[in-house]
Amino acid sequence: MLQQIFIPPTAPFPILSAEWIVENLRADSTKQSFQKTLVLVPTKSAGKNLREELLELVKRGTIETISGLYIETFEEVVAQLYTAKNIASSAERIGAWLKAIEDCSELRCIFPHAIPRRENLFETAKELDRLAAIVSEKLMSFKDVLDFLKRDFLTSNEYEISLWRELSSIESNYHKNLESCNLKCKFRTFAETVRNAKIDYNKIIVAINPDAPASLKEFLENASNYAQTF
Repeated sequence: MLQQIFIPPTAPFPILSAEWIVENLRADSTKQSFQKTLVLVPTKSAGKNLREELLELVKRGTIETISGLYIETFEEVVAQLYTAKNIASSAERIGAWLKAIEDCSELRCIFPHAIPRRENLFETAKELDRLAAIVSEKLMSFKDVLDFLKRDFLTSNEYEISLWRELSSIESNYHKNLESCNLKCKFRTFAETVRNAKIDYNKIIVAINPDAPASLKEFLENASNYAQTF
């Protein structure tokens, strides 16, 4: 279970975090190092600031070394866990979305009149890619959203269901297009990796806003089975 720790804001957050980590997460009170401890930070910049403050504590002699302590963003950790090869690039994904739209006979909710010519579909393909990234943060696909709306009939309406049915159809074509080129979707791989993540850390601390995305929450829930999580 994730243990939530509140640190009073008596100094800049990187300083407070560094001091708390050294005081609470080193191997034990007598060992001046860490043992497979992962700190998740919101951005690379935040990670850089935290490392600088930890090194300042090393200089002062508060701790001898920060060996065994790993500071990463959540996205970096998941990327390191990818077992799939041939992840499609941004350009390859856009191309797959374009063909996926063209492979549909009609899309009356998205294009009420007619499916535009390819040269006019580029922005739509980019929007579909952005939307796929957003729903993947909740470990969902367009098909998952459609299924949710069909179950939640009290708050959804016929237009929403029809719209997501079209998006689901495009998504199905999109994955087929990538698979035909022996490519995998970054967003689907992200969701699968988070669900099945097995990482070799003894302790994990999340030094970010407690209002974390669903993907991070599931990652931490799985991780709590074999590591202390804070």
